[in-house]
Amino acid sequence: MQIRPLIPIATAIISAIAGLIIGYAVGNTQEVAASPPEPNIYELSHISNTSPAAIVPAVDVVSPKYVLGESNGFVAVFYYNQLDVKEMTRTPTSSLTDSEFKRLSEGVNIYTDEQLVRILQDYDS
Repeated sequence: MQIRPLIPIATAIISAIAGLIIGYAVGNTQEVAASPPEPNIYELSHISNTSPAAIVPAVDVVSPKYVLGESNGFVAVFYYNQLDVKEMTRTPTSSLTDSEFKRLSEGVNIYTDEQLVRILQDYDS
């Protein structure tokens, strides 16, 4: 068996395969280039200020569970978006500073039970 006559055939087959591979790659490159890149939600390079306060998670916003407010002259906890009082405290609003009273009259949103406990402890002390 002579190898010389097979070289042109092998070269032709390799050229054909290479042409198919290159054609496929070029075709896919054009298609990929035409579509916009998908955003990488894990990449933070576009954020100039990377302090923890500047990084906002891409999740649904959770509504508050409770609102701290005033009822009959005392600090009270209301269910969010309801007029129902969840809990009355023994802290009179007259004992609050002007800024605390203003904040309370605007309503303080509370998102977790743990946050509620901490805030109520602050008002009791």
